Amino acid sequence: MSEALTSTAGGPAEHGNWKGVWEILKFHEDENDPAILDGTAVPYEVVTVENVVLLVGWNELIRILVGASANTFTQPNTQIGIGDSSTAAANTQTDLQASTNKFYQVLDASGGLVVGANGGTTNTLIVQTTIGTSNANFSWQELVIKQSVSGICLNRAVANMGTKSSGTWIAKCTITLT
Repeated sequence: MSEALTSTAGGPAEHGNWKGVWEILKFHEDENDPAILDGTAVPYEVVTVENVVLLVGWNELIRILVGASANTFTQPNTQIGIGDSSTAAANTQTDLQASTNKFYQVLDASGGLVVGANGGTTNTLIVQTTIGTSNANFSWQELVIKQSVSGICLNRAVANMGTKSSGTWIAKCTITLT
């Protein structure tokens, strides 16, 4: 889902859009397989899901912008959360809605946080984490990007992404501002 940003402060309106798209890349191989490690493994399925920007996430981004928060979304301080709640996404939520089956993992050390497509200067942010064979083995219904120090979530996506029972799944979110 795209969130429209509009400002009409004394002049022509400015418009912007935030579009977050998740990809779940599913592999039969475990996380230590050479093809996973070198990026040559081919997923057997890719699930695509759009997300909702959370109000607490917007507020935190504004606080970071004006220096009112030091809780930046850097690679070591950012996690992707996975849960099994199918509660519809709403911008007033603050985290995963799952009560028991939920799992958070820090972004991948290499390629887990990319500003600009392929490191360029375009208007994208890409975050990803690799979930190995022994983690998050339950029905994937929801995803969030979470700042691990403050606990603030930026966004939330909800869809039936399948049930992980083994193998490696990569959760990747591309946020584009236009």
